[in-house]
Amino acid sequence: MRAVGFADARLQRNGRCHESEVFAAFRRDLVRYRAPEAVTDDQLRSFVRNWAAGATRSSTGYLKGVSVAARACPRTELSTPLRTCSRAHVRAVVLRSAWVGVCTTP
Repeated sequence: MRAVGFADARLQRNGRCHESEVFAAFRRDLVRYRAPEAVTDDQLRSFVRNWAAGATRSSTGYLKGVSVAARACPRTELSTPLRTCSRAHVRAVVLRSAWVGVCTTP
């Protein structure tokens, strides 16, 4: 399961968010697990609990101590942040003030 790679790239051990945000980001990033049958919410809940042992969950599903980070470059692999793209590509992205941090590589 690539969940650990997802957690290291997209989750932070601070902040606050609803568990549905974590589940949606997980399913959006890892196509293999998009179907609810592939991985259940209970399995994801257990994974988050193990990954961020200090996090707490409220009765309404809010997680304290876990937040979802924005992806730096949506068209690259989760393990490849924007800083590893080519310099020309990064320069082009940074120069587009309205699209800072958005990958435009085909």
